[in-house]
This record gives sequence, structure tokens and C-alpha cells, in this order.
Amino acid sequence: MNTYLLLEPDLAEVAEASIKKIQQRLGCKKPKIEEPFDPNINYCPTIHWKTKTHIVVCDVASSPFPDSIRDFYSDVSVKGIAVKVIIAYPLERQTDIKKYEAEKKKAKEYGIGLISFDSGGFAAIENLGVSIPLHLSPIRLSDYKQKIRPLIEEAYEAYMIDGKPEVGLQKLGQSIENIVLNLACEAKKKDKFTFSGFNPPTYIAQSKLIGELIKESIVDVGVLGMCKSFCKDRNAVSHKPKSRKEAISIEEKMKANFNIGLRILLDLPTALTQKHYKLKP
Repeated sequence: MNTYLLLEPDLAEVAEASIKKIQQRLGCKKPKIEEPFDPNINYCPTIHWKTKTHIVVCDVASSPFPDSIRDFYSDVSVKGIAVKVIIAYPLERQTDIKKYEAEKKKAKEYGIGLISFDSGGFAAIENLGVSIPLHLSPIRLSDYKQKIRPLIEEAYEAYMIDGKPEVGLQKLGQSIENIVLNLACEAKKKDKFTFSGFNPPTYIAQSKLIGELIKESIVDVGVLGMCKSFCKDRNAVSHKPKSRKEAISIEEKMKANFNIGLRILLDLPTALTQKHYKLKP
């Protein structure tokens, strides 16, 4: 067992179990114990790892969202460091259920991963969260059309809760592609879209299809142009980073792309309605 000087003795077992879980899930190797991970960040987490692309921090605490995490999160955000934060906590100390649920919700809003430890000595990863540069604000689903709310919620949860932003972005992109494809099909049936190269179900590249829809002004060309740019930019962040610097750059672009995708899903349904097309996700 590792030696902990700052951690409450009763929480050492939680720390040890969390190390094993994170090593298994993320492939991290030997951790640093109660050491600062950056000279410019005034914080000493219980455990941390430095990988080639990220810093993984695991703080062991009595609850899912300790008070100290707010300032730490703010400092890391300002410095722009690719840090993934995970809080490990004992379930048996969560006696105030209302406070416990509120803290879990807050942790998820911050994109913080959670590991719970039960009285039987079992540690479970509840969610992995995301690197701080990828953090998204909560989405107000009521702003979107009813038909696409479940798709947006699923994409957001994959991105922020499951710790798989690339999957969340892919899900968002697929929803947009489906809407555009169904728009093209409906316009073709109405003889509004005359491009001879569009013959579903024969494959056509999304960027090519959108380009032809723009040429024929099937719906608002500004919105379609945003769709085309989104398609191009989404492909640009699909490769894996090779360094922390590259990871930050990719994550900033991924976050920007996701927000653009959300904007498209606000504006595209309106553009369809204006030209009397149906929204088919």
C-alpha cells in the first residue's frame, strides 16, 4: 500500500482501490502520491498520473464535490492544461441523500469523473468525466425541437458524462447528417432538388451533398454553409493527439465543433420550416 500523509487514514483504502480502477480503465502506470503536478497550480491532489497527452488527477474526498475543487478547477481552466479530474469517495459517508445527489449533479456539470467505494471494499467508476478544456455548460433542451431533444441529450451525455467527447461529437454529427440527407430526399421528391448525382440510397459524400443543396438554395444557405463547415471541421479532430500540447489544441477544436453542432440543431429546423420541409432526424 502507498503511504498517505495528507489523506485521512480512513480514506486510504478508497485511494488504493481507485488507483487500481484508473490503471485498469485508462492504462495509467505508477502514480504520484500527494505531489503537485504543476508548479503554477497551488494544489496537491491525492493521486495523479502524467501520460503523454494528459494529466489524470484523482482526489479522494468524503463527498463527490469537495469545496476545494472549485478553485482548483478555475486555476486549471485559466492555465489551459489538459487535466482530467476524478473524485473518489466512500458511499457509507453519504448520509445526507439530498446533499449527496446535489454534489453528484454538480460534479457531472463540471465534467468531473466519479468513483464510489462501498462498505464491501468495491470501487465502481460511475463516470469518467472529461478533460477540463473540453468542459461544456449544461444544455437547455427546451430550446430545441422535441424530435431532436433525445439525440442531443444522448450526445451530451456521451461527451460530458461518459468521458467520450469524440463519441458525443460523432453522435451530434450523425444527427445533422441524417437531417440533411432527409431534407435532400424530400426536396428531390418535390422536384425542388435537381442535382443528378443524388440518387439515394447510393452513397454521396456529405460535404458534396451540402454543396449542391447550397447551389440550389434548398433552404437558408447560411445554415447550410454552417453544416458544411461543421462536417469539414469534425473530420479535422478525428485523429489521436501525440502530446499534451496537441491534445489541448484538438480538445479546444472539439469543444468548438460540438457547440457549432448545437447551434446548427437550433437553426436548421427553423430553416426547414421556412421552406415547408419536415424535420426528420
